[in-house]
Amino acid sequence: MSTSLVFGSDPELFFVKKGKVVPSSTVIPKDGLPVRDSGRIIRDGFQVELNPGSSFCRQIAASEIARAMRVLRDLEIRHKVEVSTEVGVVVDEETFKSIPLSERKFGCNPTENVYQEKLDRPTGARVRFRSGGGHIHIGLPQRFRGNEERIGELVKMFDILVGNSCVFFDQSPASTLRRKYYGRAGEYRMKPYGVEYRVPSNFWLQSYVLWSMVSGLCRQVVDLHYANFFNRLTKKVPLENVRKAINNNDKDLALENLRLLAEFIKEHDINLSSGLSVSNVDKFIRLVQSNIINQYPWKATRSEMFQDWETKLMYGADGFERTLDNVEI
Repeated sequence: MSTSLVFGSDPELFFVKKGKVVPSSTVIPKDGLPVRDSGRIIRDGFQVELNPGSSFCRQIAASEIARAMRVLRDLEIRHKVEVSTEVGVVVDEETFKSIPLSERKFGCNPTENVYQEKLDRPTGARVRFRSGGGHIHIGLPQRFRGNEERIGELVKMFDILVGNSCVFFDQSPASTLRRKYYGRAGEYRMKPYGVEYRVPSNFWLQSYVLWSMVSGLCRQVVDLHYANFFNRLTKKVPLENVRKAINNNDKDLALENLRLLAEFIKEHDINLSSGLSVSNVDKFIRLVQSNIINQYPWKATRSEMFQDWETKLMYGADGFERTLDNVEI
């Protein structure tokens, strides 16, 4: 039986015009913009941050993201800008210097790391590279909330199933550069409702299927932890290799880790409704080694991205598991 979770997110994007980044302050009001029913779109320096509503169902949570994407489409038309699907951008010097220093600085609160890794991160005042995070917020059952040991175990398992899997779909050079300072293995924040997993970039915004994959794997992690699989999983899949694969965006090492995860899934006859199971893990391995991974819906253009969120969110839309079942490899 699946545990009761609430799915949320706060992905970041960029507006561009004639190939140049447009500061979010020129498009988004200071107090942000409401999204119908729930959620907001806010400024975050040069980035535009979506704060969609959350839900116990990953598909309903996706519909909240879709509403925010529709607002972005309206903003594109109104301000004659385009949303960029890039994980990272370099702001041109003229634009960079055109906004106040306070808006150039990174506004993030301190981030925890389960491996106690400490980084000297730039303030953002002089660095013109910006990246878009795709952090996942998970509202957890009461037994996890505020329990640092259990949260730490969950984050390590997130790295094995979620962070390592994201490497295959997030192979742009900007993603590798992002990993120098942000989105490294083990990054999280404790929250009153549970945990914020800060490793993924915004790549999963390209399609509903990618959101379904990331959120479904998160549910699987919590289910496996509930079933006391933490020690067995971390003994089977070396965390140090998972860390290296994520931090270096190393697809080959991520594949080695995935193959060990597949062995673990088969050894323990894992057949959950969300994520990877005995029935689909071998096909997932074939997928990430194939050229199909570079095609829609696993990788989408800007127009495909908007079309996807517009049309695929009626109840009954195929998520990750069904799409993987149906793809021919």
